[in-house]
Amino acid sequence: MAINWFRAVPKLRHSEPEFIRSHAFSLSFSPTKRAFSGSGRIATALSSSSSSMSYEKELAAAKKAASLAALLCQAILSLSDFITFCLRVDFKNGNPEHKLSIESASNSEHDNVICDQLRMQNICLSKTHVVNLPILLPFKHLLDNESAVVFVYHLQETESLYFNPDCSLSRPMANQYNLSSQVDFSYWFSLLQKVQKALLQSDVHSKSDKSPVTVADYGSQAIVSLVLERELPCESFSLVAEEDSGDLRKESGQETLERIKKLVNDTLANSDFSSVSNLTTEDVLRAIDNGKSEGGSSGQHWVLDPIDGTKGFVRGDQYAIALGLLDEGKVVLGVLACPNLPLASISGNNQHSSYDKVGCLFFATVGTGTYMQPLDGSYPIKVHVSATENPEEASFFESFEAAHSLHDLSSSIAQKLGVKALPVRIDSQAKYGALSRGDGAIYLRFPHKGYREKIWDHAAGCIVVTEAGGVVADAAGNPLDFSKGKYLDLDTGIIVTNQKLMPLLLKAVRESLEEKLSSL
Repeated sequence: MAINWFRAVPKLRHSEPEFIRSHAFSLSFSPTKRAFSGSGRIATALSSSSSSMSYEKELAAAKKAASLAALLCQAILSLSDFITFCLRVDFKNGNPEHKLSIESASNSEHDNVICDQLRMQNICLSKTHVVNLPILLPFKHLLDNESAVVFVYHLQETESLYFNPDCSLSRPMANQYNLSSQVDFSYWFSLLQKVQKALLQSDVHSKSDKSPVTVADYGSQAIVSLVLERELPCESFSLVAEEDSGDLRKESGQETLERIKKLVNDTLANSDFSSVSNLTTEDVLRAIDNGKSEGGSSGQHWVLDPIDGTKGFVRGDQYAIALGLLDEGKVVLGVLACPNLPLASISGNNQHSSYDKVGCLFFATVGTGTYMQPLDGSYPIKVHVSATENPEEASFFESFEAAHSLHDLSSSIAQKLGVKALPVRIDSQAKYGALSRGDGAIYLRFPHKGYREKIWDHAAGCIVVTEAGGVVADAAGNPLDFSKGKYLDLDTGIIVTNQKLMPLLLKAVRESLEEKLSSL
């Protein structure tokens, strides 16, 4: 028996940076009339450009696609698609005897990794392919602090036992089986965590630009492509996405391709798309290659990063499925699925807390605000950026990886602003989502010289923040332009904050950049 656990404006263009300091206007939006009213040039521009546009169908499809891709990614993290660990417990006179076995997918590389990890823990285990072993240990209770179900072979029958979050057998079950003491599985769960991390690390491959890619990146892109095409049948379907199938079509990629196909089909089979869950490898390759569009300023283009923050994903930290929609070069819709982001604020650097419920879905369409809901589909709430006006009270986000952003420059800017809090460093566009609900007040990104920002790294996050009342700009204060194709042409870096802090932030950025230049 197998168990799969799932954790489950048009952005206005302004030629002058002064728009940040000229934000005096009144604006209201009527959901029933789907129209804007108010005064000031921003209100006028919104009313004329977007009041007649509705992206309800596109938003529903995008939320469904991103959520389903998140399920695929969490399935991989649950280990169920790598390996099944079976711990058999035979009760003899009330004393448990433990026997560990594994049921492996036909992947010799993973078998070797597993056995190596077990040997490091002084456990000798030969590679064994077994069928119908009586007990499966899921990771669910390690992830969300809820009770887990373990199937135990007992008296020639399969019974269900419930375990507490601390891995001990629950008292009712202990009484039922006349056990004098609780059964402690904490050692085995700890072991499986170590093996899981090693498996994820072994599954990372490097692309030509040295960036990492996993089966989850490919599977997520295929899922999103398939769902959007099915939900929004259109002859002019255009998707600008990060991955392509080049490496998968090589002989060396065939085993990986088979695993991706299985992941995609299994994910679809457990969803509303079960009728299309018998895809061939060619179907999967075609879905991945749908993302070869160049984008641009004409027509509609979906923009996807199937896993933004692949390194965070592999570490078990933050990552996001980031999906945006461009209409005539403007970002009009954005969805961020952040499976590992706590529903509670991470402003206190507690993004790794195991006690918070995790899994957030942020979404925004032009003129309607930004909303957040749990990935399990509960009711959404409207969110807003921090209203902090005093830089000393502000906290700021930056990339976890030092290779992705100049931490020393961010530190200089924060010092000039008078920011007292330490930076919150997390991976991916989860930062945009966290900022949109006020977890922090500032996000700074200053890539190393020569790096060109891609639109899929910012499109969804940009509208999620701006619709929550924030401002996203380059280091000179100019709004980001997504109409030029796959790349953003911008000045030095990207800064994000609320409208009240932006003038001070721009000043600090300018001064820090000038100091950095003069020191060269």
